[in-house]
Formats: sequence, structure tokens, C-alpha cells
Amino acid sequence: MKEIKKIIIRTEPSFGCADDKEYDKLIITSSSISYYNIHTYTHIDIKSQTTINEILRKWKYETDSHEFKNQYKKILTLTMDIMENKLTDKCLDGDMYTFTLYDVNNKRRTATFASGIPCRLGELYKEIEKIIPEIEKEQYIFNKLSYE
Repeated sequence: MKEIKKIIIRTEPSFGCADDKEYDKLIITSSSISYYNIHTYTHIDIKSQTTINEILRKWKYETDSHEFKNQYKKILTLTMDIMENKLTDKCLDGDMYTFTLYDVNNKRRTATFASGIPCRLGELYKEIEKIIPEIEKEQYIFNKLSYE
């Protein structure tokens, strides 16, 4: 795969009503990081059913820092390793995780973990936390994960 320009990590509960879900999305590029907490629900109407996405929390930071770019490379390496080895070393249950990578030609590569996730996920989130601004760390949903 050509050079990866964007990583998207999405997590959502694997239980509950399919028409009413809350999920988190983290988007990382070599020069930015953004976070969204989204509530999706179906609006019941006599004529049609429509899906509504309501953003509950969001933030985005952009930078041209060389250190940020180096950290992005570490995160990308870990993400690709997790995606390639997703069938081994599962240690956690609960949420569903979807990893999506986009290359420079907008080709997409996706991996989803439904019943368990690789143990290296804790290592990945520790690396991601290094690029999250201090003021936003309390809003970052992945803090709830246990790294042990």
C-alpha cells in the first residue's frame, strides 16, 4: 500500500439498540488530530425513516511540528501491525473497534475487531496520548481503557 495519509479509529459499544448508538471517532494525519463523539439515532416519521448524527463533543488540532510527524509514524506502524495481526493475542472484550487507513490515492483499508482486540492496543493508545493536547485529555474517550 502506498504512503498512508490518514488513520481513523472508531469505537462503539457492541451491545444495545442498533438504531440508537453513541460512538467515538479519532482521525490522525501527519499534521493533525481530531476527535468526535457522535450520537446516531433513527428519527421515526410516518413518511420516511431518517438517520440523524448528532455530534456531542469534538476538537481538532493542527500543527507543522516535526515531533508530531515522527509520532504519527510510530502510531501508523503500530496501527498497521494491529491490523495485520488482528486474529492473534486478543485480550479485551466489549466494544467494537474499526481501524481505517487511507493512502495518498484515497484507497481505503479497514479492519474491525468485534469480540476482542489485540493486546497491542494499549501500546497504541499510549502513543496516541502523546499527541493529544493536555486540555483535551479528559474528553478523550480512550482514557477509559485499561492498559494492563
